[in-house]
Amino acid sequence: MREAIFEMDDCGPASCVEVEQGKEQAKPPPTKSYGMMADMDSLHGIMMRLDEPRHLWLCAQVCRSWGDATVSEDLWRNVFYIKFGDAARAIVEDMRAYEGLSFRQLCARAESTVVLAWGQGCSSMQESSGAPRCPTLVGGGGMRSNYVQQVSVGHEFTCACTWSGQVLCWGSNSFGQCGVAPSVASFVPEPLPVELLGSVEEEGDALVAQVSCGFAHIAAVSCSGKVLCWGSNEHGQLGVSKEALWGYGGGGVHRQSISAAPLQVMLPHPAPRFRKVCCGSEHTGGLTEEGVVFMWGSNDQGQCGYTEHRMELGEEEAVDRWEPRVLEELLGKRVLDLALGARFSLLLTEDSLLSCGSNTFGQLGRSTPQYLDPCPGKVELSTEQAMGQEEGRTRVCSMCCGDDHALCYMSDGSVWAWGRGTQAALGMGGQQKNTSRPQVISTPLGKKILLLAAGGSSSGAISSSLQGTGVEQYNCLYTWGANRKGELGHGDLTKKTVPKVVKGVSRSASLFLLDLGNTHSVALAEWRRQTPARRVSDAG
Repeated sequence: MREAIFEMDDCGPASCVEVEQGKEQAKPPPTKSYGMMADMDSLHGIMMRLDEPRHLWLCAQVCRSWGDATVSEDLWRNVFYIKFGDAARAIVEDMRAYEGLSFRQLCARAESTVVLAWGQGCSSMQESSGAPRCPTLVGGGGMRSNYVQQVSVGHEFTCACTWSGQVLCWGSNSFGQCGVAPSVASFVPEPLPVELLGSVEEEGDALVAQVSCGFAHIAAVSCSGKVLCWGSNEHGQLGVSKEALWGYGGGGVHRQSISAAPLQVMLPHPAPRFRKVCCGSEHTGGLTEEGVVFMWGSNDQGQCGYTEHRMELGEEEAVDRWEPRVLEELLGKRVLDLALGARFSLLLTEDSLLSCGSNTFGQLGRSTPQYLDPCPGKVELSTEQAMGQEEGRTRVCSMCCGDDHALCYMSDGSVWAWGRGTQAALGMGGQQKNTSRPQVISTPLGKKILLLAAGGSSSGAISSSLQGTGVEQYNCLYTWGANRKGELGHGDLTKKTVPKVVKGVSRSASLFLLDLGNTHSVALAEWRRQTPARRVSDAG
């Protein structure tokens, strides 16, 4: 019996292998059709009308001429935009700058991306079978028919953003954070699309590029640079006036003020164009394309960076910011990034890493006798790690915040940690104590750090390879810190005092994005077919 098998190769056209009586023998490639080669423009014309990346890969297997035609980056760009629409045009600029992916690679990633989750708050079956303690597939609802490009985690709920600009939420819905009134459903078991069209003036404003979750609220940036928020508004974290919302108390009562419908935040006219939003527990920050920061929500510890706050102002009305306000202390400095913790904030400028808010556990990363500081000040990364763009100086590449601790990744490959250490979130081994002095995590975290994440009292990192192997590996996941609900993904509830590899994940999926919450974690990965996976709904 003779059988021809065509093997799909993501680096070029197909190869043909002849199988005869159990033996494999290489077969000469098929002769090129010169008529087809001469009409390459016609091939491109046909391919340009394909609306699925998988169809383009299939075309590449028909003959070598079609395979040769698929080397065009313009072709993959066109197919990618046809598939995902206007939302992808806004998203892909930052994605490519960050990861350096070609459009062919973006198509491959979009087609193979899966959502993994573990810990309490990620499973619809956890009440009967317990929360999954190892990474498991999230399926059902609107997840299978969508292509997720980003995820964010709140307190026992999750939000995902797709390449087509749609937002999906699932988990706890006590404050309407999943886009449904709590009276209708207090828990959303499967990913549910959030209706955005009724919240914006133009249809294009309803396409979302990025989302961020707080304790019980969500903020999103549309592809047109608008900011939408929904969920709890107890401290003004939605960025709208109290009168614009309804609540359990009704009327002007704002203690339980919520909105299940996304609302556009109140901004000065003309409204700036935002490129990122970030949520703390009960405060929110937005970063414009010009590098200007707006902050709103709870400011009881000065986490919004407003220096007029004084503790003698005992009334909550004096500290909560119900409408977004420019962080004037940083005007004139271009802010590159921001990260928010429970009651403190980090801001990265071109020459400094700044912090403001609560310093109860040393999470500001600087020497100050005060237990809070509303004025942004420099994080003390030691004189040897001076910030700056000059040659020879080490710079901060990225940073993240847990509830009361922070991490940053430096250009020399080191990872620094500070803040609350009593739950081992700093990864310092037996030295589990709070510190306001940033310290280097000495445990090896692989060949190259791709991403850092922090949430609650836990931390995580995605690395490009295992340390000491000398061979490039698939991306590996490290986690450490508190593990009360299985949020570290190691299959147990034991606290990890130093970074540990989450075993088994890299064999089935190559992770590229991670977010941690108080009780559960979520990641995005490029899935590998050879290893079957459990779904969250099947996990025990």
